[in-house]
Amino acid sequence: AFPARLGGFYRDVQAAGYHTAYVGKTHWFNPAWGEHTREHKGYFQAIGLDTTVDIPGTYLAAFQGSPYTDHLRSHGLLDTFLRDMALQMQAGQYAIVPSLTPADFQPDAVAAQEAIKIIEGHTDEEPLCLTVSFPGPHPPFNAPGDYATMVDPADVVLPETVPAELTFGGRIFTRDDVRALRANYYGKLALIDDWCGRILAACERCWDMDNTLVVFTSDHGEMLGAHGRFSKCQFWEESARIPLFVRWPSRVAAGQRTRALAELIDVYPTVVEAVGGRVSPWCCGRSLLPVATGAATAHREIAVSEFWSGSGDPSYMIRGADHKYFRQGTHEHLYDLDADPGEQRNLIESAPSIAEDLRQRLALFLNHSSGYRPLFDRANLQADSPDLARDLLGLFRGFHHTTGPDAAEPPE
Repeated sequence: AFPARLGGFYRDVQAAGYHTAYVGKTHWFNPAWGEHTREHKGYFQAIGLDTTVDIPGTYLAAFQGSPYTDHLRSHGLLDTFLRDMALQMQAGQYAIVPSLTPADFQPDAVAAQEAIKIIEGHTDEEPLCLTVSFPGPHPPFNAPGDYATMVDPADVVLPETVPAELTFGGRIFTRDDVRALRANYYGKLALIDDWCGRILAACERCWDMDNTLVVFTSDHGEMLGAHGRFSKCQFWEESARIPLFVRWPSRVAAGQRTRALAELIDVYPTVVEAVGGRVSPWCCGRSLLPVATGAATAHREIAVSEFWSGSGDPSYMIRGADHKYFRQGTHEHLYDLDADPGEQRNLIESAPSIAEDLRQRLALFLNHSSGYRPLFDRANLQADSPDLARDLLGLFRGFHHTTGPDAAEPPE
């Protein structure tokens, strides 16, 4: 989990006079068997959360106590849910097993219900900053009730990048199998969409929506058979590109679209600026408000993404105005997203100058090029707060997995 002493987003929002609340999946811990999320109350408070309702993801909820399992138990549905998960785990996460748990008792639905309670129970004494983190539509493919059949697989149009057959988890999937999976996935999306509508309706009943900022985004996508793959941790658009919607009627004109590049870390300073707060000095994001309000048209020259599977080397992606470069293992990819949105023509051999430019930009980002001044030098964090700088360096090492003689040493 993020070191509590470093503060961060919620502390910055708290300092601006807001009550901070978080409902849903945190995914910040590796819990011990049978541990209850209430045992992390001190941590939540330390990072600046006044109210937390931690609801684990679907699989983890079967092994961890939480407000979700407490809710199921109080309605006599905990055994139903556990049996539901046992059958799903036996079948595999990409097997279609319609959920035994009723729709209104799904983790996504319960998270939304808890969010609505907070909205309706909040007073006007201090403004509210509420995060609602839906566990879904993450696998398993277990849309409940009518959501499991609301989309006919025959109506699902597959992209050309889905092959005739693909193998995942030791099982062979045909295009018809992928259509059925996508239909079920869309059902899970529809459940979340319905509850998003109910959350917004509660906001409209309780608040002045003209002065309410709503941000909708996600942490990753799902390949769903594209390029012969399932799951996440891929740099193709289906996995790496995520939605980002901003609604703020008094400041942001409706119906706008922008090609400005953004990263998920930009949400943090955007919200803190919107509430009139001050961003912690180590924050690497940039506020999107200038673009959202029409004061600017550009935001970043590049956007970078990275992940590490736990073995081998980290993988990186860099996106420019038109082209995207990424490498996974020893394989390099380069695509012109304007001309080839489906990413079917790898230009790594035919456009060497573009590939090299993006490689160099990525090297600069990773601090592998000569003459680069580290963040700590530029922000003068060593002089101002050596303990903070040391903790941040350890944190960033964990993110980037830096090793070898070029790795920076903690400041003394």
